[in-house]
Amino acid sequence: MAIHQGNSIFHWNYFIALESDLANLSRFVEFNTGNFRTFSIEIARLLQSACSEIDILAYQLCAHMEPGERVNRIDQYRPILRPGMPDLESTVVEIPRFGLTLTPWANWQSDNTPNWWTDHNKVKHRRSEHFEKANLKNLLNASAGLLLLIVCFYRLTTDIRLLDPPPQLFKLNREFVPVELILGCGAALVLREK
Repeated sequence: MAIHQGNSIFHWNYFIALESDLANLSRFVEFNTGNFRTFSIEIARLLQSACSEIDILAYQLCAHMEPGERVNRIDQYRPILRPGMPDLESTVVEIPRFGLTLTPWANWQSDNTPNWWTDHNKVKHRRSEHFEKANLKNLLNASAGLLLLIVCFYRLTTDIRLLDPPPQLFKLNREFVPVELILGCGAALVLREK
C-alpha cells in the first residue's frame, strides 16, 4: 500500500484546532458582550496561541511581499501588508451562532496597532500586572484576525485554493476580496485566483 501526501495546510489546520478550542470554551463562557471582560488561564493560552500564529504569518507575508525587508513587529508589518491586502482593515468576520460581528484589523485604518494585539503583548510580557487583558473580547478579535491573515497567506503565497475542513464558528464577509465563502459558515473556503 502506498501513501501519497499532497500539499499540507499547516496554518489552516492550526486555525481549525484553535477554533475547536474556542467552541469548547463557548460551553463555559457565553460569547456575549456581557462576558467580553471575562478572563482566565484558558483564554490567555488561546490568545497567546492565536497571536503567535499571527506573528508567524505576518512575518512570512512580509517576506513574500518585500523580500529582504527586515521586520519583526506588528507596526513594521502594517506598511508592508496594507498595499497587498487593502480590504483587511475593513473586513468583517461574523460569529453567527452568537450574533457577533468583528472587524479585527480596524485600527489599521488610523495607523494604529489593534487593541487586542497591544493587550496580548501586555499579557505576554507582564502577565501579573495585566492578566485581565487575557479576555474574551481580545481572544475573539485575535482569532478573527488570524482567520483573515491565513486566508491572505494561502491566496498570496501558495497555489492552494481549498481550505477544508470549513470553519464552524466564523463566517467571512463576502466582500473580502481574496475569498469566496460557499454557503456561509460550515462550508469549505475556496480561494479566488490571485
